[in-house]
Amino acid sequence: MCISTVTVYHHREPKMSLWRRSASVLEALNHILPFYRQDDVDKDSIIKNLTAENEHLRRQLRNRSMDLVDQVKNRRQWQERAIQAERALTRNPFVVLLMDGDGYIFEDRFITNRNSGAAKAAQELYNFFLDSVRRLHMDDDAFPLDLEVVIRIYVNQAGLATAMVEAGIIEKREQLSNFFLGISQSHPLIDVVDCGGGKERVDEKIRGTSDISL
Repeated sequence: MCISTVTVYHHREPKMSLWRRSASVLEALNHILPFYRQDDVDKDSIIKNLTAENEHLRRQLRNRSMDLVDQVKNRRQWQERAIQAERALTRNPFVVLLMDGDGYIFEDRFITNRNSGAAKAAQELYNFFLDSVRRLHMDDDAFPLDLEVVIRIYVNQAGLATAMVEAGIIEKREQLSNFFLGISQSHPLIDVVDCGGGKERVDEKIRGTSDISL
């Protein structure tokens, strides 16, 4: 009987070959490692830049938020002032009459009545002007009903008194002065302003006061 013998050989790599392979791997790793290190450096740089940019944006956001709060606060303050001003105008509405006392002379019956002529003249003037203003705005629903009237009469008292004495309307110049004084004292919103002598004095006073009032 024939018996076959199979011999199996275990191939062992020489130690020198293994060392060379390890050296090649180490060399490859040493070659690649700087790239990984540089990649880590780049990542750190990117993270630092992103962190700085994020902090910058946060500061901008805080500043913008503070600016917005200030703007809202200022807007509210101005709105409150506007509301208060509107309330003040609505609460104390008034009109102003600037009157040329030399051109529009009171009737003789008021001037010659030493007892109550001045008070009656002031009241009739006040009522007449107020009624005239209301008639002009009768179609305006927003026109205030509790309207006050401020009247200022500009006059050259000395010149007008002399002319009235010469015309025989009054006996003495003081009579006209007392009349205008009575008008001023009869109503808190009516004043008589003596502009003195001189051409255009009354007109200049009226124009100046009108510019301020408007």
